[in-house]
Amino acid sequence: MDVLWWWVERAVRAVSDVGDSGNGMTWVAIACLAATALLYVVLAALLGNIADGSSDDNKRRQRHPHGRGGGVLQSTSFKLVPVHPSYPAPRGQLVPQCQCFLTDNYFIDKLGGREVRQHVSYNGDDEAFCKKNARLLRSWTADELNEALAILRDERARREHAAERSKERRERIKAEYTFITRCKELQLHHLRPEIRSLMTAIEETWTMDGRLPPTTNAQALVGTARLLELSPGIYAVPMFTAKYCAELEKELSNFRHVASKDLKQSINSMNKHGVSLHELGFTPTFSNVIMASIANPLVEALYGAEFATLDHHKCFTVEYGEKADTDLSLHYDHSLITFNICITSLFEGGDLQFFGDSRAAPRDTPVTWRHRCGWAVIHRGRGWHRALPVRYGHRTNIIMWLRSRRHSREVGCDMCGKPVVSK
Repeated sequence: MDVLWWWVERAVRAVSDVGDSGNGMTWVAIACLAATALLYVVLAALLGNIADGSSDDNKRRQRHPHGRGGGVLQSTSFKLVPVHPSYPAPRGQLVPQCQCFLTDNYFIDKLGGREVRQHVSYNGDDEAFCKKNARLLRSWTADELNEALAILRDERARREHAAERSKERRERIKAEYTFITRCKELQLHHLRPEIRSLMTAIEETWTMDGRLPPTTNAQALVGTARLLELSPGIYAVPMFTAKYCAELEKELSNFRHVASKDLKQSINSMNKHGVSLHELGFTPTFSNVIMASIANPLVEALYGAEFATLDHHKCFTVEYGEKADTDLSLHYDHSLITFNICITSLFEGGDLQFFGDSRAAPRDTPVTWRHRCGWAVIHRGRGWHRALPVRYGHRTNIIMWLRSRRHSREVGCDMCGKPVVSK
């Protein structure tokens, strides 16, 4: 401001000097003075707005001593951090501790080229399996039964050694694979303005201890920053920019082409084509950051405080197209909350359909969502859902199965509903 006053004084002195000299330049000097004065007014207004903004930020910090949980998401200085002081510290990817992980939800897609699409349980005992599923086996040939048992044995072995095999692949990928982008490091500019606005709206309702008041109404957020409620408990919101989605797909496509086959194992018994983002090294700078900075606050706002205890996850991609899975049968997820983020746009079909809570029979009429590049669909893991066939092109989605050890202990396993005793 002192500099501006100096320029004004110089201009006034110049006008005075020109007037005294009578050299015919008086009007030019006056014009210069007017321009200087106008510049002063404009800059003063801008500086005033900046000061007001700083004042607003100071007031917000006084209202929320932790600066929105230690500066996680602020309206004028939005940040992403790996640990949120108001929520559990992320523990990355953990193997489920419930016994049902080893015995339940084995999916048999085809036998001898014939579609079966059957979920079964398997405890490692072939004879017990045949006895329990005698009615189902009446429609299978002897060759189909042998093929099914081989599939079940392989899947059980995969689950039994999931942790150590995953660690081995992660170490090999770190040593052998060279990234061509920096997409595994989630940055502020990767997020759409809508998701930032939504998180700001959530922050503004927080109490002094950096948590949401129990009276928070999820309906008040619907429509905010284009948050859509597809059905009770099912939401969609713009999350990643198109540029970031293209960067992610570029990296994933490169990995699919250059990595050896043994580094690209099946994600689960239903998804044969996809990549474990944990094994690819995304956990500390991508998955954990999303869970801490976005998922826990947003889930608390949408579903209630009892769901805001997310502390570990399984993060992977699913791929649909001519050379990948074409669709996905009706199922529910091994998660408390699922984030399903589409990162491609050149495809047709592949709609996502929801059929209600898995504790009841699937509804006759589904809720249908047509995927949009960069949008995240958020839903309870226990909800029945499926993906329709992709008719054209290739679709890649990032799936985040978000889990809570506390919820598993106090309420029950996300899959079987039985309480889980932590190891």
